[in-house]
Amino acid sequence: MSKLPKVLVELYEQVVVLTEETREEFVNLLKNNILKVTFMKTNGELRVMRCTLKKDLLPPLPADYVPRDRAPNPNVVAALDLDKNEWRSFRIDSVKKYEIEQQA
Repeated sequence: MSKLPKVLVELYEQVVVLTEETREEFVNLLKNNILKVTFMKTNGELRVMRCTLKKDLLPPLPADYVPRDRAPNPNVVAALDLDKNEWRSFRIDSVKKYEIEQQA
C-alpha cells in the first residue's frame, strides 16, 4: 500500500466532515468552548460565526419561556452567536471548518 503524497494528506486534514454521528461531539464542543464556525448559508453565502453553548455565556431564559414539544432536527445545530448576541442555527452538513477559539 502506497502512502498518500504530503499535499493530499494536508488537504485531507483540513476537511471537516460532520455527520449525525459526530453531531453530538460537535454540540459537546460548543457546550465547553467558544468555536469559530465557517458554514455555507442556505442562500450560498459563506458565513463565519463565533458561537457557543457554554452555560455561563448564555442569556437567561425569559420568564414566559415554554419549551417546544417536538424533537429537535438532527441535521441542525442552534448556538448563541457571540457577536450578535442572538441565537442562530446552521445545518451540520454545511459546516466547512471550525476551530476552538477559547477553551473552557
